[in-house]
Amino acid sequence: MMLIIACGILVGCDYIVLLVTTPEMGIDSSVVGLWQRPKKDGQMEGLLVLPLGKQEYMVSFPSASKDAMFARACL
Repeated sequence: MMLIIACGILVGCDYIVLLVTTPEMGIDSSVVGLWQRPKKDGQMEGLLVLPLGKQEYMVSFPSASKDAMFARACL
């Protein structure tokens, strides 16, 4: 029961701790775009990567879903 409560608390929290303080690498154009793969049911699942600035990306997963998650990312 405690494990279920702990998992519920962790899932409900926003992750706001940065892994890096400042991006150091510029945008890699080979990473930008729509990445897709087929799921087991035959539908396509997509990851959208767009440049957000000179050193950051905006990532959307799954890209075609109304419940998509968005994140800032850097290399």
